[in-house]
Amino acid sequence: ADRWGDTRTGASDASRRFASCRFGYLGSLNLAKLHPDYVALLGEVEQPGFKVRLIGDQLNRERLERQCMNAGHPGRLEFAGYRSDVAGELQSLDVLLYLLNPCHYGTAEIALLEAMAMGVVPVVMPNPSECQVVEHGVNGLVVRNAGELAQAVRRLSDDPAWRRSLGERAAA
Repeated sequence: ADRWGDTRTGASDASRRFASCRFGYLGSLNLAKLHPDYVALLGEVEQPGFKVRLIGDQLNRERLERQCMNAGHPGRLEFAGYRSDVAGELQSLDVLLYLLNPCHYGTAEIALLEAMAMGVVPVVMPNPSECQVVEHGVNGLVVRNAGELAQAVRRLSDDPAWRRSLGERAAA
């Protein structure tokens, strides 16, 4: 098995059935919190129709949209804005791409805990706060770079049973 727990052999990415998978982020778009290279980290993802729904404030929206345009991925980010029905928003997601600034100020990461409690699979960077909650391959995924993120998105999209299993363990 590889780092992502994939034991399948002989199947090319093109031959794997693409399953609908909904990705999102919940929290501030302030770059003191959100990873400053969020758009660049998404850059290697090649899944058809891949989008990330950003739920939270609209801070840095224009900057993030411009980065998507410059990277050749206009519309990759869907800005939902602030929402009072957090539970409803989380129910609409399968995966939380919770990629935070390595120097962020968070200690408890309530948005991460809320998402996990609802069975949303977290994908995080190896920051101390997130790694206290997410164990790679057990209740979510820890990625170190854009290549690993692309690999995680592909596996989560291609393998709904594995995704559900991670989500169930995240909620446990």
